[in-house]
Amino acid sequence: MGFFHQNAHTLQKQFQLRATEAYEIVESCDDCHVIGAPLPAGVNPRGLKASELWQTDVTQVTELGRLKYVHVTVDTFSSAMWASAHTGEKARDVIAHWRQAFAVLGIPSAVKTDNGPAYASQQVWQFLQSWGVSHNFGIPHSPTGQAIVERNHGTLKPVLQKQKRGMQGETPHSRLAKALYTISHLTVPQNSNNPAILNHHLSLQASDGEQQPRAKVRVRNLVTKQWEGPYDLIAMG
Repeated sequence: MGFFHQNAHTLQKQFQLRATEAYEIVESCDDCHVIGAPLPAGVNPRGLKASELWQTDVTQVTELGRLKYVHVTVDTFSSAMWASAHTGEKARDVIAHWRQAFAVLGIPSAVKTDNGPAYASQQVWQFLQSWGVSHNFGIPHSPTGQAIVERNHGTLKPVLQKQKRGMQGETPHSRLAKALYTISHLTVPQNSNNPAILNHHLSLQASDGEQQPRAKVRVRNLVTKQWEGPYDLIAMG
């Protein structure tokens, strides 16, 4: 626990502890007990399956130095998250972030952002068009338009802070990688029995099965000499 600094709910699930025992473990950690849990998420449209709708935003983590601009994407169905550190928040940074997010989480049907100049740029529009991704903008100046991803800022920053002492001398990318692993693979959300990344990929797998039915084949029975089927085609290798 002292290596990853998971929350009490996750410890309770992972080690079959009572709630009070898990809470006491977190409270006994000098790096954990001073940082409270993030506030509940606001009311925002959510996808009905993984990669149907993402939210993306930028936050600043000043201790990461010149890579302080941390771009964050969250899947609104599964809560799976990706974050990457950049030197700015221009269109090229947004595109670089999404390329990484696509590699980890898959290609979304749509992504929602604010109306910032980078997101509204021609370069970003062309990039999303080339990948077949729809772009939704939030209501200008609305404090709750990006509530889901903004809540994830409040999840990521405390984990970075908790792990800071054990990551002295590590690069910003290494620190983010460990924090993301902790959040995505080792943290169990309150309304789930699985980590977010597992829920995400289970949903993608189910969606693939629904959207891409197997090819059908007929086979000849060598005994009766009759053609049978159709059967689902199963390919291996």
